[in-house]
Amino acid sequence: MNRGSREPSILPKTVLTLSTWASVCVTGYLTFDSGCFSIRDVVLIQCASTVALRTTIAIWVLFKRAVTAVTWEESISVSFFINFNLGLIAYMGSQGPAFGLVDVGFLAMYLFGSYLNTYSEFQRMIWKFDPKNKGKLYVEGLFAYSRHINYFGDIVLYTGYALLSRNWVSLVVPLIMYLGFKFMHIPDLEKYLTKYGDDFEEYKKNV
Repeated sequence: MNRGSREPSILPKTVLTLSTWASVCVTGYLTFDSGCFSIRDVVLIQCASTVALRTTIAIWVLFKRAVTAVTWEESISVSFFINFNLGLIAYMGSQGPAFGLVDVGFLAMYLFGSYLNTYSEFQRMIWKFDPKNKGKLYVEGLFAYSRHINYFGDIVLYTGYALLSRNWVSLVVPLIMYLGFKFMHIPDLEKYLTKYGDDFEEYKKNV
C-alpha cells in the first residue's frame, strides 16, 4: 500500500467502484436471467451488493486518503480480488440446497463481520475529524480490543458469505484474505505505525 503518498487517486477509485458494481450487476443478471432462482440466490446477491456498497463508502468516505492515495496497482488488484470473490461465491451458492436455519447463522456471521469492519472505520474517521487528534495514534472504539479489528471483520464477513454458498470451495476466499492480511497488509501497516514511537509500542503491548 502506498502509504504517505498524496498523489491524486480519483480515477483509480472510480475504476474500482465501477468495476465492483459491474461485477454485482453481471452476477445478478446471470443468476436471475433464467427466471429460476432460490432464496439463497437472492441472499447471496444482496450480500454481494452490500459488499459493493461498503467498498464504495470505504474508498470515498471512510478513507479520504489524505495521506494514502489509491494507486492503479491497488485499484486493479483489489478490483480483481473483490470481483472474483463476489462472482465465485454467488455462482457456487446457486448450486446449493434450500435456504435453512443454519444459513441464518451464516448470514448473522456476515452481518457481524460487516459491523466490525465498517463501524470500526467509522469510529476512527469521526475521531480523526477532531483537530486536537492530529498526529496521534488511534487506539479507541473497537480498535481498543484488537489492533486490526477491521481486518478481522473482513475475514468474518467473507467466511460467513462463503459458508452461505454451502460450497466448501468458497472458503478459499477468506483463507486467501487471511494470508494476505497476515503476511502482507498487517506487517506493512505495523511498520508504518512505528512512526508513533512509544505510543505504538504501548498499544502493541496492551492490545
